[in-house]
Amino acid sequence: MRSLFCVFCLTSMLFTPAQLQASLLQNTCSDELDNAVELYNAGRSDAAHALLEQLAEKCPQLPQVQHNLGVIAGQAKNWPLAESRFRAAIANDSRSTMTMAHLQSMHEYQATLAYQNALRIKRKVTPPDLQMQRSELTNATYRTEIKTSLHTVATVDYELFAWWTAASDTDASAWLEHYTHGYPPQENNDAQAVDWQEVSRDISFTAQDAVVVLSYQNAGLDKRILLLLRLQDKRWKIYREVNL
Repeated sequence: MRSLFCVFCLTSMLFTPAQLQASLLQNTCSDELDNAVELYNAGRSDAAHALLEQLAEKCPQLPQVQHNLGVIAGQAKNWPLAESRFRAAIANDSRSTMTMAHLQSMHEYQATLAYQNALRIKRKVTPPDLQMQRSELTNATYRTEIKTSLHTVATVDYELFAWWTAASDTDASAWLEHYTHGYPPQENNDAQAVDWQEVSRDISFTAQDAVVVLSYQNAGLDKRILLLLRLQDKRWKIYREVNL
């Protein structure tokens, strides 16, 4: 009894009542977070989800809670919800490189599926490997694959604008500059009739390439073009072009 009393006295000296309460609350949040991870790993996804939803209200300071809810949404292939959860986790912890990696792998998975569907390719695509985060994980060492500074939507969009503009001119050499060496492009007569601002662009990335779907109207007809681009000579060049 005397030893227990001494421990209590020491704790009282180290913490003010408010600090002690906050410390106990943090420990409870961390313990319940790890319980949710154990439930999920044991195949009890519904129970883990219910506990994590409670923690989202009770322990909003833990970015792992939103991350783990994103994992569950991703496993259910609810990609919009998974993305919103992962972004919420990032908002709580800007160092969360693991969450950024999950977002990237999810986008690459969706882009690969879109690419295969457009070309009618039947090949198994492995879904992203989404991992839970425990309470002790404060700054993940897992890193995203390093891409170049050219792997941005703005860079690809600029190349597409230049390609569309060149197609509307009479200088064929400038137009051909936007294709990889040896690829036979198809004629683009629509560029002379449709302004670039009227073309909708959906740009995404796989591990290395860019996948683009262009949508627009010409003469009352809906048009869609799939473009696959890769970096060549430090520029995005088209290596596949398909009318959808």
